[in-house]
Amino acid sequence: MTKLATSLLELRIHFCPNSPASQGLKTFVLNKYKTLKANQPTLPILIRESDNAAPKIFARFHKGIEKSANVEGLQETEISQVFDKLVTPEHKKALN
Repeated sequence: MTKLATSLLELRIHFCPNSPASQGLKTFVLNKYKTLKANQPTLPILIRESDNAAPKIFARFHKGIEKSANVEGLQETEISQVFDKLVTPEHKKALN
């Protein structure tokens, strides 16, 4: 897992607990949450499970900047790559 941007204020993760399209994100959360919290214990990480929710990761940064990534149907390894691009210090260049 890459170094998180120092301007990162919050992570939000939304997914449907029963949807096959959300399975990769659910697996990502189960495998990476402990490491994320251990490395950034004060960073709020909000995980929301809701029926029919699209699997999506949101990152909120200083100055009101918010970036998100739809990870529908992606596998855990692909989600890790998307996540790394979303939360790295170069986040402004990574995703829109």
